[in-house]
Amino acid sequence: MIHVYRFEATNPLTPPTFLSEYRKAKILGASENYTIQSVWTELLLIYALSKHQEVTLPLNIKTTKNGKPYLDNGVNFSVTHSNPIYMIAVSEHEVGIDMEIIGENNEKLAKRFMSDKEYQTYKELNDTNKPYYLYQLWTAKEALIKMIGGSVTMDMKLIDTDLQLGRMTYNDEVYLLKQHMNERYVMSLVSKKTVDYTWHDVTETSLLDIY
Repeated sequence: MIHVYRFEATNPLTPPTFLSEYRKAKILGASENYTIQSVWTELLLIYALSKHQEVTLPLNIKTTKNGKPYLDNGVNFSVTHSNPIYMIAVSEHEVGIDMEIIGENNEKLAKRFMSDKEYQTYKELNDTNKPYYLYQLWTAKEALIKMIGGSVTMDMKLIDTDLQLGRMTYNDEVYLLKQHMNERYVMSLVSKKTVDYTWHDVTETSLLDIY
């Protein structure tokens, strides 16, 4: 079972003193908005992890050579945010999550990351459905890249995605996909073991209590 912790921010905040070195490096010289997003992300991560194990602050977040964050204790996590919504997936298996606020149709983006087959399907949709299909595919592929720790130079066209079957294929490996979509956003979960998940809505007060 994958646990997805969901939070919607309403207020800015200043960085606490217990930020991980990983997070401090990410916000060094960053804009105020990015800093706020990074802080909320770390607070939500601390909260989510604390529901599954004892947490010592600051978190000792390490990264692979491609920049994938991880912890040594075996707990797998993946983070995503599309302001003002933040989500973190926690699982005993490797997992990837991505979420995007549904915006306008973007044909240039579609051409850049869709396979020929996917782009043909996209072209056949009406203008109302094109953005939904685009963000379904985009978040699915981003979630897979996060899970395997792929680099930003990966050719997303090589990821074959079957939205109806909930299956993805890359480098002859098969991955499971589950999505949640409403009028605001699309969320994609990818794993090789299971994509069954449960929601945990987190309040701002719960995160501020970590201070």
